[in-house]
Amino acid sequence: MRLGANPMRFLRRAGIGPDTYRTVAFDAGAPQANNLFCNNVVCSALYFRGWLTPIIFLAKGVLFEEFTKGPNFYFLCIGALQAWSETTYTAGIPTTAPALSAVVIFSCVLKLHQDFGRYRSDLTMNSSRCMRLEGGAFVRATWSDVRVGDFLKVQNLETLPADVMLVCTHEPDPAQPAGACHVETKSLDGETALKGRSVASVFTRSCGGTLNEQTQVITSSIMRGKVTCEQPNAGTNKFTGRVNVEGQQPCALSISNVLLRGSSVRNTEYVIGMVLNTGVETKVMQGAREPRSAQGFARKKTPRSCLR
Repeated sequence: MRLGANPMRFLRRAGIGPDTYRTVAFDAGAPQANNLFCNNVVCSALYFRGWLTPIIFLAKGVLFEEFTKGPNFYFLCIGALQAWSETTYTAGIPTTAPALSAVVIFSCVLKLHQDFGRYRSDLTMNSSRCMRLEGGAFVRATWSDVRVGDFLKVQNLETLPADVMLVCTHEPDPAQPAGACHVETKSLDGETALKGRSVASVFTRSCGGTLNEQTQVITSSIMRGKVTCEQPNAGTNKFTGRVNVEGQQPCALSISNVLLRGSSVRNTEYVIGMVLNTGVETKVMQGAREPRSAQGFARKKTPRSCLR
């Protein structure tokens, strides 16, 4: 789809203003590690933060969450009045302290157990393996190493570590590239039916052929340009943007050209994509809720990135 010479015309027509889009430049010859974008490390644990864990847990998990509960705060006040010589009627002995302590300790142990499970799940996810383009070849890396602008190779049945723009797919007939694949989005929207995805037309002709030929094109000077797209949001069924490759007409991007973090590749040997969103800026994390606290309500807050 041709969009004309104005680089922002398509986004303005879609209702996206200049303060609500992001630009990602790509040049596979010099992999990008842009500090303006967050990394791909996600922390969903509430209290486990390295050496800060005891401080965070005492301040947030005990003092705030436990004693902002109505019953706990009430019996804390009663115990304080019982211990004060001016108001005591129990000879200065806080008789509510044993029961209150037992309730608080049991609740804290339960919270720590649940949060440690989230912490271990985060470690497993952040240390999962993927294939990232480095020095003209795809090498093994961890999800935490992935940065915006990287090119990733994802095998069949593997899970996407970030939101990526589809650039190449395995071609059964390299002479006639189709640039198509399927993804399973069950972990995103609960749908088990496979969804079709396709390579943007600007890449179809240049990124056909075998894996070696595709890698050579990506690492050559041909693959230079930028992607202008919407800011991170939780809309897993829509995407608005455009890609501009040097020397070619701009091309529109939609959700059919993007593979989201958490989805898995199906019905093709591999796909190659360029990372657009990482970590807490991916769509699945933008729509995530912070784990329920002991106060019994969920706050609409995206899990944090551990590092910048």
